[in-house]
Amino acid sequence: MKISSEIFFPEQSFINQLVKCVWRIYDQDTAKRCETILPKGNAEIIFNMCGNIFYRNTTEKTINIFPRVAINGINSAPFI
Repeated sequence: MKISSEIFFPEQSFINQLVKCVWRIYDQDTAKRCETILPKGNAEIIFNMCGNIFYRNTTEKTINIFPRVAINGINSAPFI
């Protein structure tokens, strides 16, 4: 399976006042992937719909398992 992604922009006014977009990515070979979340000035809710995803906590210098749901607040620096 190749990497693919989808993006959805809600059109209903009662939803788009709270949700800017919904973005989804599909990939089977995630073991070697490293993604960086760039600061965009938005709070994000991230849903982990697959198995264990590991992330590096640069402050504590540890590697942790990403939770099933996470609220990513407004970042001032890239999040790896």
